[in-house]
Amino acid sequence: MTPDSEVRNFGWQFFLLALASLAITFWVTFRMQPPALNSPSVEAQAYLFEKARVLFSEKPDLRPAEILSGKTKQLVSLPDNWDTTRPGFEGQGWYQIDFNLDDGKPLPDAVFIPKAVMNAHAYMNGQWIGGLGRMEGELTRHWNYPYLFQFSTDLLKPGRNSLLVQVAGYRNYRSGIGRVWVGKIEQLQPMYESTYRWQVTGSMLATLVAFCSGLLLLLLFARLFDEKRGFVFLSLAVIAFSIRNTGYFLDWTPLPHAQWAQLVQSLHAWFAAFYCLFMVRYMKLDWSWTSWVLPGYATVITVLTFTAGGADMQHFTLALLTPVLPMVFALNMMLLAKAWKHTNLEAAILGCASLLFVLLSLRDLATMTGWVPIESILVSQYSGLLFFISACWIIFRRYQALL
Repeated sequence: MTPDSEVRNFGWQFFLLALASLAITFWVTFRMQPPALNSPSVEAQAYLFEKARVLFSEKPDLRPAEILSGKTKQLVSLPDNWDTTRPGFEGQGWYQIDFNLDDGKPLPDAVFIPKAVMNAHAYMNGQWIGGLGRMEGELTRHWNYPYLFQFSTDLLKPGRNSLLVQVAGYRNYRSGIGRVWVGKIEQLQPMYESTYRWQVTGSMLATLVAFCSGLLLLLLFARLFDEKRGFVFLSLAVIAFSIRNTGYFLDWTPLPHAQWAQLVQSLHAWFAAFYCLFMVRYMKLDWSWTSWVLPGYATVITVLTFTAGGADMQHFTLALLTPVLPMVFALNMMLLAKAWKHTNLEAAILGCASLLFVLLSLRDLATMTGWVPIESILVSQYSGLLFFISACWIIFRRYQALL
């Protein structure tokens, strides 16, 4: 193959990688609808509720009969995000949905809730129909789990029926509830299973793959290849990223809620620091100051997060991370420019994987800050698959070069 044809071939590869990154981001942001908005055929046969009356209480021992008989409830639209509608609240939100049976629809026997943060139990006409885990103290962390509750049709009444959903949540943690479905189990279970695969099973696999790729890079490049271009920092960044992602599927934490939130937020700083160090070393930039500035920056953020984070942890850490975000983006653009200039496919793969991670993280940040409905599936953890593919490609190329 002539040099000109190699350049043309690389140009197409680079273009396809960049196009794929942008197409995935566009599809996830604008086309990947939450389950509660993506089943018009089911909606014709089931009930989709976007309004509820809610009673907020800091007392965890209220009885469903007390809630149903009480009159002091406020009307809210679903999804209901407490950070927006009731800032600073922590405790129980009792959502009451009253409905009459429609003769044109099958008799319902299940409730599907795509998202309720942090945990939820459900009652039909005052009778408990489902829910797992703790609703007080250290709450069971079902924030990223969908809920499917099946009940006997004997609980339904000819006239008005009342579905009561008890939601337990922490302050400043996107607590609340999404839209609620009531219908036949045969109609709702496929939506539940699809949501579970995306939000829980997929998160488990993506996190496992990312963690294994981080360890693989650490072992091979640190011990076997004696690599000097920063891949140790890439492996540490991926490992920190994986530990942070365990929160997507673990319904418990090894630390109390406050300390776990502080740890997770501080890992964002370490990931950014390690990844910036990797890109600086990989591009052989003469930025020796980054060797102490970036670890020092992550250390300061960790100390501040654990000592002065306060209750509004999410916004506090976001403010601290803001200074390093432009650096991550600038280094990523420099990496892509270097890949283009030197027709380096390895750098192009790393740059596009990193770019897609940044774009997906911004999309998830929009979900966490209320710009996107809370029911939306978080996807930045799937970037672990991209890191795995990049790591496999790098290992293959380096091993091929050794041979």
